[in-house]
Amino acid sequence: MTSEFAEAAASISAEALAAAARTIAAFQAEGMPHEVTLSSGVVLGLRPVPPFALQEALRQVRQPEPPMWLNPDKGREEPNGSDPDYLAAIDRYVETRLETIANVTMALGTDLKSVPEDMPGPDDDVWIEEMEVAAPALIIPRTPPRARYVAWLRYRAMPRTNDIAVVAALPLLLAGISEGEVAAAMASFPRDEERGGDPEPPAGGNGENGHRVRGARPRARGGDRGAGGSAV
Repeated sequence: MTSEFAEAAASISAEALAAAARTIAAFQAEGMPHEVTLSSGVVLGLRPVPPFALQEALRQVRQPEPPMWLNPDKGREEPNGSDPDYLAAIDRYVETRLETIANVTMALGTDLKSVPEDMPGPDDDVWIEEMEVAAPALIIPRTPPRARYVAWLRYRAMPRTNDIAVVAALPLLLAGISEGEVAAAMASFPRDEERGGDPEPPAGGNGENGHRVRGARPRARGGDRGAGGSAV
């Protein structure tokens, strides 16, 4: 774990980390699954995220440098780690790193297996039109297919924080990334009540937090509509 990520993880509440650790432990107890059913009914295949791919993506997120100031007691310039603009930049930096982890995990660690009959898939336009009305400033990529697929996961397929935690955690664990860093990334996401969602898990799931890790699949989409599960 990098030092700046460790500092960010240290600021996360013990309660949130404990909840994340419980989710990880629940999946590890029954064997790491290679498929998961989200609360929306979407079924995703899971695969390890290549560590070098994650490392390269994170390398592109540049850590801000503190401004210099003249220390009158020492008579020389020193980094000013308490500068408000610098602290705000560090907050944005940590948030961007966590966003990058989530995006890499969704893009490289998941494949779409099936979508419920009554739910638009990534190649449908209705979910994009809905988001354009709800958040006019949001730019949703229509191409390439994989970018569209990741946007669909974020804004339609994962309505609950638990969904995000599962999708963010399992491919990283499959790749052998440490439980501590995975738990920190999971705990950084907002809770369901903060997102305006129902904090209770949906009925009918047979996995932790209502997620089915081995069960019947809804209608298979296959590759007939370019579900975004193979194009990179």
